[in-house]
Amino acid sequence: MTQQSTVEPAATAPPSRPVSRGIVFAVGVLLIP
Repeated sequence: MTQQSTVEPAATAPPSRPVSRGIVFAVGVLLIP
């Protein structure tokens, strides 16, 4: 679980968790306002 920080900056990472990023982005945008 220590490789999570490597997946963050890894923009060329494979589509392993495309939904996770979408959810985090949506939650962040929804929590901003």
